[in-house]
Amino acid sequence: MSSSIPLIRAAAVIPGEQWLTQNQLPAAELLMAAGLPASPSAAPARLVSVHGMMLFLENMAAAHGPDFGARIATPEALLCVGTPARAIRQSRTVGEALHRIASTFHQHASQLFLHIHEGPGGMQVKEGFSVIGSATMHHQAQQHFAATMRCIGYLANGRPLDAELAIIPHPEFGIDHLKPYLGDKIVAQEGRQLCMWLPNEALALSFPWEPDIAQRHESELLTSAASHSLLDSARILIAGMIADGNPSLEQLALCSGRSRRTLQRLLAAEGTSFTRLLDSVRQDHVLRHLTESHDSVSSIGSEVGFRNISSVTRAVRRWTNVSPRQLRRDQQHV
Repeated sequence: MSSSIPLIRAAAVIPGEQWLTQNQLPAAELLMAAGLPASPSAAPARLVSVHGMMLFLENMAAAHGPDFGARIATPEALLCVGTPARAIRQSRTVGEALHRIASTFHQHASQLFLHIHEGPGGMQVKEGFSVIGSATMHHQAQQHFAATMRCIGYLANGRPLDAELAIIPHPEFGIDHLKPYLGDKIVAQEGRQLCMWLPNEALALSFPWEPDIAQRHESELLTSAASHSLLDSARILIAGMIADGNPSLEQLALCSGRSRRTLQRLLAAEGTSFTRLLDSVRQDHVLRHLTESHDSVSSIGSEVGFRNISSVTRAVRRWTNVSPRQLRRDQQHV
């Protein structure tokens, strides 16, 4: 298993955020307890932890029922889920939408795969991911994905897609609790791969809109969500933690699904530490904004957690051997 931390667009968490808000529950508190941003909808393209999303689903299922992942999947929520929603809006039929979702899935998440294969009579869809987590976490993630995919049918003809499903069962409740959301054509299977079979009749369903060409161009501008190393993914998450005001080794360990000690050992094997990564992320932000913007030194520093101008100045001198003012002056003469 890769040591990198699987990432997903924050838009994927919006259905959970919406459900919490609608039910007057403390959304920010519950999301942050799982290592997620307090408001995913405020920055839907931001990359967050896949493990954090799965932990959130598991926590909510423990409190609100084992069908939580399927229950929060609605047609309205689906249209908020970033890259998949754009793929649907760009398509004429359900089959075309599934092809587009699969081809752009790398923009949505890393270490998650979505494979489709068309055969006689229909299409097989397989979804899975390399994420550390319990059987309950994987069960929640699979039921949420399956229910979300079935919601595509509502957008076409007002009914959920007809699909046969093979899903990892809940360790205690099995799969019967999912039939109201996923239908009767559902079986339990071992392994951490969700399998769906969609008949040609479902794939041929048309959407009541013309493909959104503007969104097609927008999707082409998105970079891949894939992270190729532990350090890449750690830096992305640390930048988000800084924005949230809570960067810590414990928070990064939570996002990675590993213990604090294990994460420290993995970082040490890469020749670094959390403290060094945090300093590096702050350095990149401060130096880039000092040379590319006219923002004040204090405001730039405050964006990454420096409490006053003196601490920013000391950091810039440590990184460059010159003051922020001198750095800007030198850049103007380049």
